[in-house]
Amino acid sequence: TPLFDVETIALSLQGKAPLVDVDVEGRPGRMVGLTTIDQGRRYVVAVGIHRDSVDMMLARLGWLLLGVWVFGLLATSAAGFALASRALQPIDRITKRAAAIARGDFAARLDAPLVDDEIGRMTRLLNEMLARLNGAIEANRHFAADASHELRSPLTAMAGEIDVALRRPRTEQEYRDTLQLVRERLSE
Repeated sequence: TPLFDVETIALSLQGKAPLVDVDVEGRPGRMVGLTTIDQGRRYVVAVGIHRDSVDMMLARLGWLLLGVWVFGLLATSAAGFALASRALQPIDRITKRAAAIARGDFAARLDAPLVDDEIGRMTRLLNEMLARLNGAIEANRHFAADASHELRSPLTAMAGEIDVALRRPRTEQEYRDTLQLVRERLSE
């Protein structure tokens, strides 16, 4: 049986050299028809190769490339995870310290930043805000303590006056005088 059909021979004689898949003795192959001239006559020479060994090598190459791709994907994922984890460690520390501060430890501060990047600037600003917040809380505590002390003295004096007035029966005028004295103490 001829390896090329008439159309392929015609194209080969025109110099177009078409590739053709063939079956030679049960083995797949690929051939090309090349034109040659001998003593003024044109001939088509069939040049080819059996494809089975090439197909096997291409299949092996495909599996190798798949393995390289899977390994590359895993290695890239692991490296990306490690880098992302390392980059997020400062944020994790900030979150843990902020949780302690939120539980009432207003004197605590975030770790001083090692680098002047976005996280470092955010840490510095948060520490400044915490310092102001702690100052406001301390001022509020001092005010409450001072107000408590200032209120305790007049209240103690009023309670003493009332206790004295209640020790024995009094006239209406004596009760009025005691109430007037307590009222004056409130105005002080």
